[in-house]
Amino acid sequence: LAVLVQHLEYAHVRMPGGNVRARPERDVEQARGNREGCLDDALELKVRLQFRLGEGKLLLAKLFRNSPAAVALVRQADGVVLDVNDAYERLFGWTRAEVIGRTTAALRVWVDPEDRARLQQQLAQRGRVIDFESQARRKNGEVFDSLVSSEMIEEGGERIVLVIGLDITERKRAEEALRQSEQRYRTLAATMVEGILILQ
Repeated sequence: LAVLVQHLEYAHVRMPGGNVRARPERDVEQARGNREGCLDDALELKVRLQFRLGEGKLLLAKLFRNSPAAVALVRQADGVVLDVNDAYERLFGWTRAEVIGRTTAALRVWVDPEDRARLQQQLAQRGRVIDFESQARRKNGEVFDSLVSSEMIEEGGERIVLVIGLDITERKRAEEALRQSEQRYRTLAATMVEGILILQ
């Protein structure tokens, strides 16, 4: 656009043979009118783009706030929490005001610090981590099984980690109950087969 405007503002043309003459007044006025029309179109396009970007940010903000999963935005450089959503407050028991400005290490969210280190390492290598299982700690000290997905994003030239967490404690219990049930069934079946063989 700047190059286009610069060309439109130029009121002289180079003629064949290297001579330079001024444009006729009507050509200058026509160029000025074309320039103003281009500027108006460009301004309208810019306003529309800004409006759509604003709508996009508003939509993302709504998704962030209303997500059923716990979501946190953490500054990558120092691990300071920048924001959390309502689901995070419900899951961990911390209020948004209590969390913002503190690190996850200070909040003792990770039961095993090695899990946090492994997640950070994988995130640094891949830029994204999906379905990372670990154990997390609530404000009251209660430990639960969690499933974490994380991604590195950039906002205003700053690297920010988007962290999404789910409580999978009940799912893990159900899986363990199913595993034990299957083990009992296999043990019972093996015992019955052995008994039949002995009787034979």
